[in-house]
Amino acid sequence: MKKGLYNLLCILFFGTSYSQFYTDPLKVKLDSVFSSINQNDPGGYIYVQMGNQILYYKQFGIADIETKKQFDDYTLVNLGGLSKTFIAYGILILQQEGKLNLEDSILKFIPDFKIKTSPKK
Repeated sequence: MKKGLYNLLCILFFGTSYSQFYTDPLKVKLDSVFSSINQNDPGGYIYVQMGNQILYYKQFGIADIETKKQFDDYTLVNLGGLSKTFIAYGILILQQEGKLNLEDSILKFIPDFKIKTSPKK
């Protein structure tokens, strides 16, 4: 009985102590790539996700140049001109899934859409 308990305690102790030394190779590589970013320059977020799993997340640099406030988990960011990029990415995903063709007219999906045309001369 004592030997079994001793073995169990050894497994628990060494099993948990080993896991503390494990570091994700992707995180190590991304940290080395982004370590050169100057924390006093304008910054942003780095977010890598595969499926439902967040693989890497980090904020860096200054969020407000005037106050020198650093980016943190609660910093709001105006995506502004990036919305077109996300829409294009979504369209390309739909094309890969065979749900649309890039040559299709917008009228196929939104029949009431009014297309402005230049006046004929």
